[in-house]
Parts: sequence; C-alpha cells; structure tokens
Amino acid sequence: MKVGFSAPLLPPKCYGVGRYSFDLLNALNEKKIETFVFGDIGNHKFKGINTNKKNKQEPFSKWMSFYFHYRSGLKALEKNADIYHKNTVGAFSKKVPNIQIAHQTVHQIFTGKKKSSWLDTVFYNKAQKIVAVSPLTEELLKNRVDKDKLVTIPPGVWLKSFKKEKKQDFVFFAGRLSKDKNIKTLVDAASDFKVKLKIAGSKFLPTDILNESLTKKVENLGFINNREDFLKKMAEAKIFVLPSKFETFGIVGIEALASHTPLVVSENAGVSRYLTDGKDAVIVKPTREGIVEGVNSILDSDTLNKKLVKNGLKTAKKFDWSKIVEQYIKLYKEILE
Repeated sequence: MKVGFSAPLLPPKCYGVGRYSFDLLNALNEKKIETFVFGDIGNHKFKGINTNKKNKQEPFSKWMSFYFHYRSGLKALEKNADIYHKNTVGAFSKKVPNIQIAHQTVHQIFTGKKKSSWLDTVFYNKAQKIVAVSPLTEELLKNRVDKDKLVTIPPGVWLKSFKKEKKQDFVFFAGRLSKDKNIKTLVDAASDFKVKLKIAGSKFLPTDILNESLTKKVENLGFINNREDFLKKMAEAKIFVLPSKFETFGIVGIEALASHTPLVVSENAGVSRYLTDGKDAVIVKPTREGIVEGVNSILDSDTLNKKLVKNGLKTAKKFDWSKIVEQYIKLYKEILE
C-alpha cells in the first residue's frame, strides 16, 4: 500500500494542518507504510515532489506555490500511490481513491463563523471517504455531504516530544493570527488577566491583523520556528488559551494538555468535544467575559490547576499518534479492499 499525500505547509513554519501532516507522515513511515508527498518538502526526507523549490517561508506564499504546481503534483502522485490522502481543496484524483480530510470549512477560513455552506459540498463530496477531525466538524458537514462517506478521526500528538517545565507568570496563545482565532477579543481580555499574555504566531492571509495597539499586558513573540523552543514555551505557560470563534479542531489544545499546562478553550473549538469542563479543561464562551473568567478561575485556584494538569495529561495520552495512525491505516485498507 502506497499513500499519496498533499502537504502545502510543513515545518518549520506552518500551523496546525502542517504539523498534522508532518506528524502523520512520520507515523505512517514508522508503521512501514510507504508515502509519496507533493508539497512543502524542503529538507524533509520524504519521497515526492517539492512545490516550494524557492524555499519560501511565509505560509501564504507556500500555498500559492503549491496550487501553481497542483496539476503536475497530482499526476506524479497518481503514478506513485494507491490512494490520495487529500489535505486541501482542489481537484480530486480520477485514477486512485480519494480520502478528503475536512480540516476547515469555507466560512471558518474567511469569516471565522461556525457554519458550513454549499461550497463544502463542492470541495469534499467527490471523495470516496471524508474524514472529519472532530464531532463538531461532522455535525456541520453531515447535511452537506454523503453521510455514508463521513468518518471522524482526530489529529494526534507525539507524547514523547513533550516535557514538564518550571512555570512562568504568563498566559500563552499560539496559532494563526486570523479572524477565526478570535485574537482581537483575546488581546482585549488580557487587560484583565492577573498575569501577562504572550502570543506566538503570524498572519496567514494578507488581510489578517493582530491588534497593533498592544498593551503592556500583551507581548507578541512572532512565529516560533524552532519546535523545541515552542514546546518549552508551551510547558512554561501557566495557562494556554484557545479562544477561537470557531475551528474544526485545535491541535494546540492537546499540545497544551501534553505539556502539563491547563487549558482554557472555546466551546466553538472542535477539540472541546473531547474534553469535560472543570475536569481536564475550562470550556468557555469565546467572549471577552468568558475568556477572562476562565483564565482567572485557574489562576485563583491551585486545586483546580492541579486537577486540570493531572486529568489533561490522561486525556492527551489518548491522542498519541501511535494510536491515531492505526485508524488511518484501517481506513486506507477498507477503501483499497
């Protein structure tokens, strides 16, 4: 079995989908599953077609380069793979079966709203199987696509990569600085946090904006390219906040749990469907008031803090890639049979 894989963004500079792609490719290779990648290969030791030959660093530029080479990349994939693991919107393969991964909805990308549209039908429904990354994503898509094609498999993390660090006095956020991530509301809420807020990330679309009038309570770290530096910062944080207006999953939420860091997460993030409020995370409405209350409730209670860390780590273990990859291998085999 040879798996073809589209990966427009891969580390070092990428967001959740890029991290998902990179980790899943490595998990498949550990299981001796041969892969063929077309995308941002760079210096990674993946067999395939590199669509980022000019070594562009900005995510938006990488995406444009990927789609410029999409047709030739797809043709190469069809010659070298038995199945297409499709992480993007774009043409489906007519020669090998397609598995479409629903990482986003159209409304999420451009408006940040918890909504699906007829465009999701166009982008996803021609696949032999559609993978929703959370029950929330499945709920949004079930009236847009063939229900018999729809399955749910969450992203994973490598538990072996995470370490416990001495906590510092700051709340942390990392991710795209886009509308759906609710950054402006988070920055506004930070004025009422009892410790400083640190933000790590960069724009994706040219229209994305981080509020430039940052207060003394907010520090913009920019994008942290080095993975070890990022994981250290995540583990040092007293709290990680995922305040999204809407997103289909939110892999950084699980990364926080694996880092022994309490999580405050929006009820509109897909990852919240795998969590229990007050047990392994604090689940809030993505409003200024909700975010402030969630953050300060943890800072004010050592008992709650310890409870979230202990149970959060137990939850994170369920998402180790060694377990998640088996669900994908089973799905590949079902389709090819």
